[in-house]
Amino acid sequence: MLNLSGLKKYLKDHRVVTLNGLARTFNEEPQFIQSLLEHFIRKGCLRNRPMSGKCGITCNKCQFSDIVAYEWVES
Repeated sequence: MLNLSGLKKYLKDHRVVTLNGLARTFNEEPQFIQSLLEHFIRKGCLRNRPMSGKCGITCNKCQFSDIVAYEWVES
C-alpha cells in the first residue's frame, strides 16, 4: 500500500504529475491518492498546476479540462 514517504519521493522525482497518472502508477483509487496529496498541499509542498493546451496524445479519450495536475514546489 502506498504511504506518504513513497508518494513524496515520487512527487519530488517527477515534479509534475496528474491525479489519474498517480492512480495508475500506484494502482490505487484517485480518491485515496487525493487524500494523500492534500497532506502535501497543506504543507505548501505541492500545488494545483493549471493545464493549458493539449496533452499531446491524440486518442481523444479524455476531456482535457478534467485532468487534475500537481506540481511539487519544495526543493
